[in-house]
Amino acid sequence: MSGVKKPRSPKGTPLDKRFWDKVDKSGGDDSCWPWTYCVDGRGYGMFSLPRGTTKMIRANRMALQLHLGRVLLPDEESCHSCDNPSCCNPRHLFIGSHDDNLKDYAEKHFAKGSRHSQAKLTHKDYLIAMRMRKEGHTQRAIADHFGIDKSYVSRLVRGLTGHTVLENLNEQ
Repeated sequence: MSGVKKPRSPKGTPLDKRFWDKVDKSGGDDSCWPWTYCVDGRGYGMFSLPRGTTKMIRANRMALQLHLGRVLLPDEESCHSCDNPSCCNPRHLFIGSHDDNLKDYAEKHFAKGSRHSQAKLTHKDYLIAMRMRKEGHTQRAIADHFGIDKSYVSRLVRGLTGHTVLENLNEQ
């Protein structure tokens, strides 16, 4: 884990104060509130709970639990509307299932015209590309047709993109 560490809270500090002391709210109520302590390799804040144990919880999950005044159920996830993994602003967090979270991520990151700057294809384009492949078109021809890299087409046909996540979720 990496991150900028603030000094430890004094022993006996209430849990909510100990948590919120590690969140930067300086941008205002509507901005992202980044976690300023330990983060994991994917950028999610990590909070130790309870003190003296090695149990860690994601900071965004803890933020939502504190905001709601209850513990999230095991099948509930704390999802980000802002897609900033270190954000702990409850206004940017919502409860969803694991499938909801995957579908939200896939729709934002793998659909052309979405908010994600590196999106490649719409889901409709993905379906066309897959049909072209079944009809015998080469990966190079498909890449040229859509103006994308051949390596991306290779990942598409092997099921290694968010489009396959969307397709699998839509089939359920």
